[in-house]
Amino acid sequence: IIVADHNNHRLQVFTPDFQFIRSIPENPKPSNEKGYFNCPAAVSIFNQRFLLVVEYGNHRVQVLDAFNNCQFVCFLGRGDGKAGGKDEEFNQPLDIAI
Repeated sequence: IIVADHNNHRLQVFTPDFQFIRSIPENPKPSNEKGYFNCPAAVSIFNQRFLLVVEYGNHRVQVLDAFNNCQFVCFLGRGDGKAGGKDEEFNQPLDIAI
């Protein structure tokens, strides 16, 4: 179970019986740096390996490798934390579907 903890700028991970495992990142802060989030709104798992984290505050989707200690893979949208209205850019995205 993975929860997007919007105002705490992190993901929280739980076991199937609802026991807390960890926070991603371990020391959250609102940031547009790789591996940090600014108001994550949603999270989804792609291909049983990648976490796709929708960042409302950074106007992007951040892709992390769940098999590699949640290391940064890439951004969808602009990586600089600025909103955009062009193709492949986002403005305060809220959700994602696989």
